[in-house]
Amino acid sequence: MPLVNRALAAAFSAFVVIALALVRPAFAANPEKGDDTRLERSWYGWQVLAVDGVAAGLFATAAATDSRPVLNTGIVVYALSAPVVHGVHLRPWPAVGSLALRLVVPAFFGFMGAASVSCTREYADEPEGEECIDRQNRRAIGGLIAGAAVATGIDASLIAFELRPVAPPRSERALLPASVTVAPILDARTLGVAARATF
Repeated sequence: MPLVNRALAAAFSAFVVIALALVRPAFAANPEKGDDTRLERSWYGWQVLAVDGVAAGLFATAAATDSRPVLNTGIVVYALSAPVVHGVHLRPWPAVGSLALRLVVPAFFGFMGAASVSCTREYADEPEGEECIDRQNRRAIGGLIAGAAVATGIDASLIAFELRPVAPPRSERALLPASVTVAPILDARTLGVAARATF
């Protein structure tokens, strides 16, 4: 089927973009010569999971209330919030990969779910045809949900990492030896000794 081939090509293209997003530029991974700053991988996937949790709540609300505006809001939040998280972390390529992941993978799973049910057009107006179309729609929705879950898992577990400089261990403060300076005070009115201490 040409449509299946196009869907497979789109999925392959999305995974290529995702693979490119996982590759950090060389200058980001290697500090300059002479710079002894050590870098470590820091995971911020919990932020991706948090914004996707908001989207999931909107989807559940839309399903319970049959509200199209809430559904549309959930779609926008799901598609754009995680890329924004990557952008806040100053990682533009992972943001692009996250967006591609969230657009293509759920659509591909939804298409495959719908394609798993074959309905004959000649009987679309009959009860059997309507039942088949309903089953096809349910498979498509199930595929969309499964694809969204897969995209979230890949995004949070593989893409949501950044390199951060390692803070040097807090060294104990070096105790400077206490010094005391004693100087005589010679004045016509006063005769004495002044002391100054440094700690």
